[in-house]
Amino acid sequence: MLNVSIDRKFLKPLLFASAIGGMALLSSCGGSLVGGNFSAEIVYMATGTKIVQYAVTSNGTLTPLTTASFDLNGASDVAIAKSGNYGYVVANGQAIYQYSIPASGQLTALTTANVATTATDMTSVAVSPDDKFVFAQSRNGGVIESYSVGTGGALTAVASGSVATATDGDGMVLTPDGKFLYATGYGSNAVSAYSIGTDGILTPLSTPTYTVNSPSRPTVSADGKFLYVPASIDGIAQFAINADGSLTPLSPATVAGPAAGNDTFALSPNGKFGYVGSFNGGFAGSPVGQYSVATDGTLSPLSPASVAAGNAPASIAIEPGGRYLYVANTNDGTVSQFSIGADGTLAPLSTATVDTSGAGRMVILAR
Repeated sequence: MLNVSIDRKFLKPLLFASAIGGMALLSSCGGSLVGGNFSAEIVYMATGTKIVQYAVTSNGTLTPLTTASFDLNGASDVAIAKSGNYGYVVANGQAIYQYSIPASGQLTALTTANVATTATDMTSVAVSPDDKFVFAQSRNGGVIESYSVGTGGALTAVASGSVATATDGDGMVLTPDGKFLYATGYGSNAVSAYSIGTDGILTPLSTPTYTVNSPSRPTVSADGKFLYVPASIDGIAQFAINADGSLTPLSPATVAGPAAGNDTFALSPNGKFGYVGSFNGGFAGSPVGQYSVATDGTLSPLSPASVAAGNAPASIAIEPGGRYLYVANTNDGTVSQFSIGADGTLAPLSTATVDTSGAGRMVILAR
């Protein structure tokens, strides 16, 4: 397990930009065992060198699948189809790896293991809510590419499906109705906004970009009304999403985070609470800020305003039942495990951390 403190400005070009993100959560019907009305919940995490696979147990702690991890060079982000049948990983800089997901939850490579992207340095991947399209974002190439999902989950590049976006890309999010996509450019201080055509082609909105200082991966509320963007120094930028996809800053436009380097944000499934992880110089016990969410979308700190996680939170994921929250800590390669109280406050589980020997963007599949 790593036990180092890394200056954030040097960490980001190596792993930080490609591994930081907010919560991604997908679910399909059935079951009644883990966390909520589900028979199984699986956490997948891209660490930069491998994919980690853990199951959520009945008490919220994570336990390795039969294959706890497998090597995948440059693995920077993972996305799961809403059906729960397929998964996609951007890795090796210029490829999207394709997987089926059997009942065991183990990612299983498709016959065609990957498709090459046109741009290099791919950093994030997202699946449309109807599972028809996959989008891949380049970190320094300044593009987002569109792919259609065919029979068996295999991808095919959409003709004319590449669109310019802010450079130093750090993450994407789609609205729940699949109409709009928002992408961040960390070094460009920009949030780019697009409409999504029925053919999967992205079109910049009439106001194509919004300024946010050093934005990381964005998050959209479950009702599609609000967008939240962790902003490194400023805190969390908060916007209303209008009917045409344009953004209007809330009042206040930003809410302070618990420390410097606010890099990952997640909302509880019921939309009542929000959580931000702060890099905090790369020290053990980096804070996770906790907030209530008002009906107008604005965030307000809970009491206490934060709890300690591991060293440099890189990603936050919340299981679909809304009972447990997980924080991937980049610098020490662990995942912090918390229960979520009725008032939204976090409490460490009896096993407070799991050593995954690497940490990055997480996604939770529920069945």
